[in-house]
Amino acid sequence: MRLRGKDAAVKRAFERLLFEVSKIERRELKEKVKELLLNPAPTFMERYLSQDAKDNLQKKLVKAGFIEPEGVLFLPPTDEPGIPLQSFCSAPGSRCRHHCYPGGLSVHTALAVAVGTNLASAYEDIYEIEVNKDALVAAVSLHDVSKSFVLLWGKGGALLPEGRIAGTWAHHVYTLAELFHREFDPFVIEMAACTHENPCKREDIIIAFIRAAALIAEIDPIKYGVLREFRQGTLKLCHSGALELWLAYLSDRSPTSR
Repeated sequence: MRLRGKDAAVKRAFERLLFEVSKIERRELKEKVKELLLNPAPTFMERYLSQDAKDNLQKKLVKAGFIEPEGVLFLPPTDEPGIPLQSFCSAPGSRCRHHCYPGGLSVHTALAVAVGTNLASAYEDIYEIEVNKDALVAAVSLHDVSKSFVLLWGKGGALLPEGRIAGTWAHHVYTLAELFHREFDPFVIEMAACTHENPCKREDIIIAFIRAAALIAEIDPIKYGVLREFRQGTLKLCHSGALELWLAYLSDRSPTSR
């Protein structure tokens, strides 16, 4: 599909994104982020190739309260989970609200990373503190990566249906599930989860996103180190209150739709 005059902007944005990723100091993390951006395949779907597995997952999500009993679970439509359904550069940034054109995901993500890293630098300069920029860049670079295998172009340019899980659009939960499946650092997963909700005010909602993703990835989020038990059986983010979680949230608050 043609990018309708936005080819140059999309190419420039993706190159800028890869440049920021190249500055990640931890080599293993840098390579994992780069690999997922260049080959955004829904590898967590290795667990759900049969219809029985898909049906059982839906039952588990309903039982946990993450989808309605009458809801429809729109998993990535693939029988080859190691192969991308489209490139990162052809995916839109959203269904209709922002960057909703082919390649919009690259523009949206590059902007989010720029916002996050500049905010981090400001905090470091003013407060003379050290921000974990490696984890921040990784999390923000990948926070919407599943739009590559969820927001798929159908006939006539319409997008295929997505559905909702844990009160949010399914792509957010699928991103976290993919990060779990690929064994990304717990802190990176926490930050990616925080991009959609304010960690200072709505931590309980973020925890629900993580629990749903962990269920899909068949991971114990407590043993993994993303969540921890709190008083009276409640849960908290393992890095609750960390500045980086707030910066990840702010990075995704851009109002522009261009």
